Amino acid sequence: MTEKMRVERNSFKRLRCAFCDYLHKQYHLDLMIGTFHLPEQPYLDFKRTPDFDQLQLSYVETQVCVFNQETIVSKRLIEKE
Repeated sequence: MTEKMRVERNSFKRLRCAFCDYLHKQYHLDLMIGTFHLPEQPYLDFKRTPDFDQLQLSYVETQVCVFNQETIVSKRLIEKE
């Protein structure tokens, strides 16, 4: 899809946000959590090599969309032991 559309990553972020807005309006959602796959490792500062690509590590990012702040009952971070 990305090759056919030839759009920048920021355009996909805007499209993703528009899709979340659509789901919010269509289904009256107060909060959405989505996990997205990114083809590149944007936070790792090194040159990728074919050996690294053979590890088949993927980067995923979780986005939280809050449409109704009353759904947030706590801002405390809970860590697993």
